[in-house]
Amino acid sequence: MHTRLCRIPGHAATLRVPRHIVRIDIDDGGAGTHGWQVRFRKPSRFFSDSYVDAAGRRRLGSPKASLARATEYLLSIYKPRPRRLPREHRDKQQCTGMAGVRVVWRRHRNRRNAECVVRVDRPDGRPLRVLYVGTETTYSEARLHRMLREVRG
Repeated sequence: MHTRLCRIPGHAATLRVPRHIVRIDIDDGGAGTHGWQVRFRKPSRFFSDSYVDAAGRRRLGSPKASLARATEYLLSIYKPRPRRLPREHRDKQQCTGMAGVRVVWRRHRNRRNAECVVRVDRPDGRPLRVLYVGTETTYSEARLHRMLREVRG
């Protein structure tokens, strides 16, 4: 789960806060409202810094303790999507044995020879990678296999 660092004014500690949890601090002159709110599904849920002791009196607790309760609640309702390992599509023209990796022959407008590149499309959103293999005259199977090993490696 993704987290971020959060520093609360008036407290020394810097806390690691998961995504979908936000800090609520409202000072209205009196006690105010201080705590963490889980905004993952409707309805959202609030975890106050204060608590009620055994005598029935309201006590001010720590933001760290209320964050721990909010994180525990979030983990109980948060079900991440299962990760599937991508497989190579069966209709692929030139199989490389790796999903998202293609061998592409392309011809530029102003060039006489076509060139071969290994194109890597990453499913996690990182930028596309293109490895140059060679033109029609400089292409070799050994160089292509070297580029595929570099992608795999």
